Amino acid sequence: VIAPLVCFGILVTVSIVVASRFQLEDKDDSMLPSSSNLAKANEWSDNLFPAMGASMINIHFIWGLAGMDRSHLNPSDPDNKGLVLFDPHFDLARDQEALLAFCDHIDTHPRFTPWIKHTNNDCLMDVFKTWREANGLAFPVHETYFQSAMEAFIEADVSGHVRHHLGRSNTGGGFYYVEHIVASSIPPGTHGKAVEDDYAFWDAHAREINSQGNFSAPVIQTCILWKDMARLNSLARTAVLGMICSLSFATACMLVVTQEWRLTLFATMTIASIVASLVAGYVIMGRKLGFMESVNLAIVSGLAVDYTLHIAHVYQHSPLKTRFGRTQEALRVIGISILAAAATTLLASSMLFACYIKMSQAFGATIFVSIALSLVYALGLFVPLLLEFGPIPAGGVEEEEALQEVPITGGLMQMSRESLASSFGGSFFKPSAPGDSPRKGTTLALVGQALAVVAALTLAAVILFFASDPAR
Repeated sequence: VIAPLVCFGILVTVSIVVASRFQLEDKDDSMLPSSSNLAKANEWSDNLFPAMGASMINIHFIWGLAGMDRSHLNPSDPDNKGLVLFDPHFDLARDQEALLAFCDHIDTHPRFTPWIKHTNNDCLMDVFKTWREANGLAFPVHETYFQSAMEAFIEADVSGHVRHHLGRSNTGGGFYYVEHIVASSIPPGTHGKAVEDDYAFWDAHAREINSQGNFSAPVIQTCILWKDMARLNSLARTAVLGMICSLSFATACMLVVTQEWRLTLFATMTIASIVASLVAGYVIMGRKLGFMESVNLAIVSGLAVDYTLHIAHVYQHSPLKTRFGRTQEALRVIGISILAAAATTLLASSMLFACYIKMSQAFGATIFVSIALSLVYALGLFVPLLLEFGPIPAGGVEEEEALQEVPITGGLMQMSRESLASSFGGSFFKPSAPGDSPRKGTTLALVGQALAVVAALTLAAVILFFASDPAR
């Protein structure tokens, strides 16, 4: 019995090492297969037409915003996004030269070269200065005349491009905010973890500007990709929290059902090993943590608990006094039900591999692999743990005398043909001779059949999975 424990210990250790390399996705994962027309159109838009303005990723520096008031936000109303709060200390007239220096610094300093796409970013104050000088007017404008001067400049802007960089009152009450846009060097289609370095650079620069105190109000930097990065980080935390909560809840349920701390400990170890192996499978398949994986990982512990809990429950309530007898009784009573449940679930989930939507495919793959691992670990890890360290009732046999009569072959218990025949309705594994002992017979019969079913269904599912999208 020690041999399978060592083998599964090595397997779990390798799974944990591989699972530790699970990373956030670095590109937007389409819900449609790569062979679909919409996925091809998105790829062409991102990669074949890089000169298009829509393909540029812009960093927005905004002065004058103080945040959002969401105290009266209605979560059920998608149009209610909260109330924008403006900084009352913002004064664009005082910030004329500071804003111009900010633009020149980004365009000319070599440390920004790797992070920007080009150096001719439109700067509101630079355009304002050029317009003033072309009309023979001085720059900077005195604070007394700045409001009227800027209004004249905006009226002269036929294209209307300038006014989009300013927030102003319709009643002539001044300007609420000003914005400067920097075209970054982030490649189109970049997503998630891949933009963390860019975020860190621009956020550090914004903090540096605020520490200098050259502006009347602090600057806020933002980008459309930061939202996706924050969403993925939130999904990662949600996935981890979901696995911890579901595993904790499963442990509590097992403790209530079995009322035995050793059974609960072994079952929890088995379920945690299943989760680690599933995450390792994600890494091996090249998947990264995105929306689909985060949702799927939250339900893994619930899928993984069934077979282990059933075996533990029957083992705990068995009237027999030896570990071997109680384990044999558990498999005799619940073995056929576990195999039938696994076979039907595996077959049903494999149908999702043929779906066109990738989220359905991923959900089906998660269920399939979780059930397959649950069956393998329940029979291959949890059962040997019961044979070697399982609890026995008062007056039970500590040294398993029954095991001395039956050789342990291949690292797993030799189940009696008589027990298997009873478990499967008497149609399988009949004794080979009338004089055979009920404790002698087929080695690894139940486990072998279970693994054979899993292997066959897995092979069929993998073929169907890759056949549904040749791009894989």
